[in-house]
Amino acid sequence: MGLKDRIREAIDSSGIRKSHIAKEIGISPSAITQWINGETKKIDSNNLVRLAGIAKVNPVWLATGKGEAQNFTQAPDVRDYVPLISMVQAGAFCEAMDNLAVGDSVEMVPAMYPKKRHTFALEVQGDSMLPTFPPGMRLIVEPDMEYRSGDFVIAKNGGDATFKQIVKDGGVWYLKPLNAQFPTLPLADAHVIGVVRNAVITFR
Repeated sequence: MGLKDRIREAIDSSGIRKSHIAKEIGISPSAITQWINGETKKIDSNNLVRLAGIAKVNPVWLATGKGEAQNFTQAPDVRDYVPLISMVQAGAFCEAMDNLAVGDSVEMVPAMYPKKRHTFALEVQGDSMLPTFPPGMRLIVEPDMEYRSGDFVIAKNGGDATFKQIVKDGGVWYLKPLNAQFPTLPLADAHVIGVVRNAVITFR
């Protein structure tokens, strides 16, 4: 199933008129028609995310065809709540988690998996993981999990944390962005501080 087919399925399953969807996204109705007919070579990833929110489908499935179309009108199976921390705090994940005291002002976000001692959430920053992971998407990260090739991970290089896919090629580990405009780099002196278990996009 190609992108135009997923767009058509998302719109048809939503039961919402194309003119209304176009208005909500901020584009012309003819642009929607071009999407469905496959006449648009490149669609802004932010517009795909907006369409996913309106149609109540999984934005990752809509953009890439991976995963389930899953209708988000159904309540997710929330198993626990974890703290939302910054990339700076993620650079020292254990210390950041251990220093969070009861009563600290920190946003707690739902997780679909039972949390462990250091499970945390991050918000995607930058464009290196587009179109699958747009800025603002929240990631549930599990430090107490061994990574495997193909996993999405948070890695630390010096004092900075970064979100990438980790792959192994010829016995060498690499940190790979999904956006082809960014380079794939060897893991080298960086180290993985957590495996991404779940990604959730929030609109309000």
